Amino acid sequence: SWGEVGEYKGFSVYIPERQFDHSAVSAVVGEAIFNELRLKNATSTYPAESMGLIEDQDLIAIGARNTLKGAAALIEYGYIYEPQFQDLAIQETVTKDLAFQTFLGLHRFFDDRASYALGAPQGNLGISNLSYTWTKNLQKGSSGADVSALQAALTKEGVYTCGLIGNFGPCTETGVKAFQKKYGISQTGTIGPLTRAKLNSLHSI
Repeated sequence: SWGEVGEYKGFSVYIPERQFDHSAVSAVVGEAIFNELRLKNATSTYPAESMGLIEDQDLIAIGARNTLKGAAALIEYGYIYEPQFQDLAIQETVTKDLAFQTFLGLHRFFDDRASYALGAPQGNLGISNLSYTWTKNLQKGSSGADVSALQAALTKEGVYTCGLIGNFGPCTETGVKAFQKKYGISQTGTIGPLTRAKLNSLHSI
């Protein structure tokens, strides 16, 4: 129920099993979405979903009983008890970013194929709509849009892989230290004036 914390976390993408007529096209579309989402989010820790991209025969929404011919996928962005969905201060921001990542996956799917057909370079969109200007210090225990944006920036930097959870915990602290080391800043694991200035110079709108 609402407010209870469960055992599992992370996202997964369901696609039709291979027995269905639209399985092949659904698989490539689903893979494009999955590859975009996993840039910034951890895949599900539920054992049956550990592969992230899962074939399923029982989801009517994606064409069970061979009722659908076009590409289809069902995305589970996470579990309702995860902090990014429980905290109303960041829920909307995180949800919008997940939707934007899904859009990017679809965009890359179509853009890559159009570029290939035309012999043109692939399009280039950023991996997040959370470009941001940071104005205050952040440390363990901080939460909100500032932290979600920080986690997006750290993901872009390749120093953070724990998802946009909106809470500043040990994983974020480790990512901040790695970011600070990368740019020659004292490795405090907190966002103070120097680290904030560097973040803004690299990732601010």
